[in-house]
Amino acid sequence: MVQTRGPGATEDYRWLPVGHENLKALRLLEKGWRKGSSFLTLLDDERPGLLLYRFRSEGLLLLITGLIPAGRPVDSRKRAIRVNVLGCTHDSSDRLPGGTDDGSGAILAVACAALRGDLSDRLPVIYGSDGGTGFTLEPEDWNDMLEDVKGGYTSPDTPLTRRPRIDDDTETARERVAGELAALHSQGTLDRLSGTLLVLRTRVLSRRQSEALGAWRVLVDILPDERGPAEQSLFSQLRDLRNRLGISLFLGLVALAMVVAAIVVNLPRWDPPPPNPTTSPTASTPRSPPSTTGR
Repeated sequence: MVQTRGPGATEDYRWLPVGHENLKALRLLEKGWRKGSSFLTLLDDERPGLLLYRFRSEGLLLLITGLIPAGRPVDSRKRAIRVNVLGCTHDSSDRLPGGTDDGSGAILAVACAALRGDLSDRLPVIYGSDGGTGFTLEPEDWNDMLEDVKGGYTSPDTPLTRRPRIDDDTETARERVAGELAALHSQGTLDRLSGTLLVLRTRVLSRRQSEALGAWRVLVDILPDERGPAEQSLFSQLRDLRNRLGISLFLGLVALAMVVAAIVVNLPRWDPPPPNPTTSPTASTPRSPPSTTGR
């Protein structure tokens, strides 16, 4: 499934399926990676990010955010249009008769292409369409793209370690993680990491916050680590509130808070009454200095 802002003001971020409707992906996205922990709190849909989760019984879930499609389209407000991609492996009922492929190879290939920067320009998204979504997808073009990315991600000789690792989000680190993902699939060791957040590329968590996730591979932006603990806590709370309420309602609450703050600042101040001259010790008549004459 693909989600993107459309050219019009009312066409923001609607999920559009590639081919048939895939409600499983949306259900897994809503389910979260553990009880009370939403996947959406780990990424910012306007910035480059990626998460790959391996459920114990429901396969792989992949969410990629912040992709810039070919041509760098903009919406009616001249904002750069970003594309988010959501996918998951198939249930047994969705596979072809006698087939054993659940789509893990395609999911991992797309993840590797995104990490290596080879996905954005390949996205078969067409803007300016009718129908209320603001964009269309061509299933045949999507399948051609999958075939292209599946042919270039195998790295069977990449050494692997099961120990979690956190790296700065650099081109070199992303390339290394892509190779390790490909090796997991080629060596048949993906199931050993079931129930695990396999890969997280995030711009909203600090290194300290990322360590608590227990993810196999984390690519974290350097800047959030520069915040102090109090700033990190406030940042996380605001991000979580935004994800729970949605962008429009969150911005509405922020605007309301600013209005209230402006009203409070401009309230009339009640100054204390001036001191009574008859009782104020500073108003008493000073004593005359002693005379220095007439000794």
